[in-house]
Amino acid sequence: MQKLMYVVPEDFGFISHRLALAKKMMALGSMVSVVTSINNHGKIISDEGIKLIELTQSKNNLKRYAGSFKIILNLISIYRRENPDIVHHFTIRMVILGSIAAIFSKKIQVVNTITGLGSVFISHRLKYKLIRSIISTSLRLLLPGTNTTVQNHDDYKFIKKLGIPKDKIHLILGSGVDTDLYTPYKKSNQIPIIALPSRMLWVKGVGEFVKAGRILKKTVKCKLVLIGSNDNNNPDSIDIEQLIKWQDEGVIEWWGHQTDMVSILKMIDIVCFPSYREGLPKSLLEAASSGIPIVTTDSPGCREVVKNSINGFLVPSRDFKALIEPLKVLVENNKLRSVMGNAGREKIMSELSSDIIIQQNINLYKNINHE
Repeated sequence: MQKLMYVVPEDFGFISHRLALAKKMMALGSMVSVVTSINNHGKIISDEGIKLIELTQSKNNLKRYAGSFKIILNLISIYRRENPDIVHHFTIRMVILGSIAAIFSKKIQVVNTITGLGSVFISHRLKYKLIRSIISTSLRLLLPGTNTTVQNHDDYKFIKKLGIPKDKIHLILGSGVDTDLYTPYKKSNQIPIIALPSRMLWVKGVGEFVKAGRILKKTVKCKLVLIGSNDNNNPDSIDIEQLIKWQDEGVIEWWGHQTDMVSILKMIDIVCFPSYREGLPKSLLEAASSGIPIVTTDSPGCREVVKNSINGFLVPSRDFKALIEPLKVLVENNKLRSVMGNAGREKIMSELSSDIIIQQNINLYKNINHE
């Protein structure tokens, strides 16, 4: 029986993005374990019959990087004890630390998933330029002996430029979305609701969304909603005071973190997602599967989900003025919202559903076993 191990930063991220894949692998006969930080969702993982192994990590940035060596030692110990056939790392940090640990462990097959290059690769600050160099060098040294999956074409080009053999790079577009769960729903809103579902980070384009909203609401009747929590451990996090100030100003409503996005999306007419860079955003997959038209940026990850003028609109990144006209057009044209929403649903069904993405991962595991 194949032993498959997933290494992810947090338990919630595993549940939201990888649980369906893990359950499918168990159904096919694999023994599945998960190495992750356990916050509030460990029981959900254990209840699925998945072996849960805790990985302690600090959320403080300074301690986090200083603790990387300890994580490597912990992973070496776990890999030697559990002896998995395949270990699958997710996110750049786990890819780097896990791949180092795998070198010092018994012979195991390694799959590395670059879930996105993040704000480090779009910032011009010297600090981030140095981190970028360290990450690039680490990936260049570690990835050739592994199978690497990337979630968008831009990241594929980046990994290829590092000199990684082409046959070791695999394009798998995100984690998919459950199309039976996220389905189109006819709206009855008198005033269209435009939502930005995301963590409340500046790099998600929240500031641009608010600026565009101020102007948009002067020309058309609409409601703007922010859906998601802030993240005090992230340097790009937006203060709660700022979110409340915008709400008090009457520009937006902040609905905070929502656990039932299926029900929430049934209320939403338009999704706006002005992020600077993504891997492949789950929120856009859920919106498109729900038949909701999207206005997003022509940036890595986002443009994988939206085809301009077909199932939404693509606009330049960091340009709040560019958001106004496409949002106005969609607010004023209910028929266009329906046409674009249907096109988005069709794209998900044909290219980006969970079933399609899971099968691509299964095929990768099969190929590895035959190497």
